[in-house]
Amino acid sequence: MARLLNTATKGISWEGYKCKTLTRMWQVIISEYSARNITRNADILPALSGCASQMQIDGGKDYLAGIFLDHVPEILLWSAFPNWGSTVTYRPSSEYIAPSFSWASLVGAQVGFEGFGRFIPVSRIELLEASCQLKGENPFGEVVSGFIRLSGALISTDPEREKQPNMARIKGKPFIFFPDTIGDLKTTFGDLMMENSEPKYCLRLIDCLAKTQDGGLYLYKHGTQGLMLAPSRRVPGAYERCGMFRGMDPSVFDREPEREVTIV
Repeated sequence: MARLLNTATKGISWEGYKCKTLTRMWQVIISEYSARNITRNADILPALSGCASQMQIDGGKDYLAGIFLDHVPEILLWSAFPNWGSTVTYRPSSEYIAPSFSWASLVGAQVGFEGFGRFIPVSRIELLEASCQLKGENPFGEVVSGFIRLSGALISTDPEREKQPNMARIKGKPFIFFPDTIGDLKTTFGDLMMENSEPKYCLRLIDCLAKTQDGGLYLYKHGTQGLMLAPSRRVPGAYERCGMFRGMDPSVFDREPEREVTIV
């Protein structure tokens, strides 16, 4: 990266961007970095290691395959869109680069993060355990495996197709879905979500609170965000990320017990 972080002054700055928190700063760095063309997929994490190291010095805690664990759950809520500088398609890498919950697992995509605006995000998960196996000695470099174990509400779903291309319904409630794979821009997001028969699950990560006129708080009706998961084909009993969702009604998860979920 051309310039490192500057945290000596009020706020945090990097290449002209200024943010109030390290979490938001890392999201900006990931978004800008993922838009650049990386010659070798294996270099995605090593090429960012200098910036990640500086971020850890400045307050970031445990680092795992492109994410800082103290930024969970917000750092897991990335969504991808085509990197127009290279290709109009994106997909998880055919060679192992990172666990599926990491933005680094995709090829040909620029990653973005949904802002919360006037809403107050509230975490609905607990981080139980996370680990990765490094390929070498660089703690910010290549990895050969990794997982994150969370406790939260997980529902099995058979989404209903909506007319809008990136929308579907669960239990009659609409939500917006962002897939981690797209091979044809003419294909709707709904087609991609339901193109195969494998079961899919929604894991709630965050609910959003809104303020009333008198300063009180209430649970926003369309403020739930989380991950779309599918059973892992590599690790029995685990899941892999296949997308993220937002705009879901939190009542979809009513009476759903919390479960331990391992994502690889």
